[in-house]
Amino acid sequence: GIPGSDFGGSGGRNRTYTYTTSGNGADWSEIFDNIRSGDGAFSGFDFSSIFGGAGAPGAARANRPVKGGDLTMSIDISAEEAFSGAQRKVSYTIPSTGERQSLTVKVPAGAVNGGKLRYRGRGEYGMNGGARGDLVVTTNVAEHPLFKRDGADVRVELPISMYEAALGAQVDVPTPSGHEVRLKIPAGTQDGKTFRFRDLGAPDVKHKGSRGAMYVTVKVKVPTHLSAKERESLQGLLDNDKRDYRKDVERYGA
Repeated sequence: GIPGSDFGGSGGRNRTYTYTTSGNGADWSEIFDNIRSGDGAFSGFDFSSIFGGAGAPGAARANRPVKGGDLTMSIDISAEEAFSGAQRKVSYTIPSTGERQSLTVKVPAGAVNGGKLRYRGRGEYGMNGGARGDLVVTTNVAEHPLFKRDGADVRVELPISMYEAALGAQVDVPTPSGHEVRLKIPAGTQDGKTFRFRDLGAPDVKHKGSRGAMYVTVKVKVPTHLSAKERESLQGLLDNDKRDYRKDVERYGA
């Protein structure tokens, strides 16, 4: 066998334990008896410091104040309410007590879909005198039929006729604030052309007092039903039009 080590202790100076790989080593039942009784090498050793006890560090940690967990909920708001701001009175339940509590949620102007409002100290109760958690409210913003949000920026598609695109026009465009702005469309405007209006988008919740931009993209509409007179007029224009609109495509042909 391999000689062991003297673990020491007040009663263990004359006793050693031997670890062996053969069957003729120490009597393990004696070792465990000594551990249980505190005799021999283990005399005077406080096992409660390992496994926990009244004065153990683990017990002290267990008695520390613990903050309560956060609670979550969501509310639905319209696109118009997201632009202008809104208030909602909500009720929710504290899981640990079953207690019902209410709160007025103030949705800021410019709220976005998936945005979160945190109300500190309105969540689950803490333990051992710990502070309460928070209530986190997520805003679900409905889509607007005209305006599409991109953060504080707003995008809108504006249909125009092929005549307006060719000749130019001035068109009034609604804004999220409920007012209108006049868009000057130059003659020869192509489908998909985008115009930018600064500070006419939604309020910017990240920068108080500022607004995003509004982007207006024109969509040129071609009539699908023509009167005989319209067809005759357009045919005359086509016959007299000598422009080559497909030159950049035709050069790749045979």
